[in-house]
Amino acid sequence: MSDQEIPEVRFDESMATPIFPRPELKHAALVLMPVLAETGSVPTFIRPEWGGIQVFYGDYYAVIKDGVVAYGSAKVQWEAMHVQPTPGYWVKTAVPTAYQATQVCRIVTLIPDEQGTIREASHVLKKGDWIVRQPGGEVQHIKAEKYPQLYYGAEHASRLGLFEMSASDFASWAIAESQLQSIL
Repeated sequence: MSDQEIPEVRFDESMATPIFPRPELKHAALVLMPVLAETGSVPTFIRPEWGGIQVFYGDYYAVIKDGVVAYGSAKVQWEAMHVQPTPGYWVKTAVPTAYQATQVCRIVTLIPDEQGTIREASHVLKKGDWIVRQPGGEVQHIKAEKYPQLYYGAEHASRLGLFEMSASDFASWAIAESQLQSIL
């Protein structure tokens, strides 16, 4: 079956539930990009750890793992979803909503192109992969095998009482937990 024959799905809010990020400190540095008077933003290309190319127009955060840039995130999106409890280190405090794909499918995400306009990018998901919508509206995918490293499972989140927390309570809890983990 070709990618074009695989059914495309749009984010279905009725299937989604909150998912809670693990409160892991992330080392990230703000990369300030010059703006040229005649052409505007200069594109920056990086190769993220999952392959392919990420393109940024304007300022972005470079997420650093083992001394190298693992991936990037646009400044506005990063700051909307993370808090910086200590210089150079961030913890995700935003709570996305998500659900697992019930079949092989495609999702479409929006990516800025070289001209500064938005283009669509298609990603094929396997059954069991996660379809995620961040609080700012960005739709992403997470492979099933990667999910437990990034987010708590529903049972664990329930045991921790995360479903009963408000957004601000979760943010405070995540910051405190990240500080505890950095001490251990």
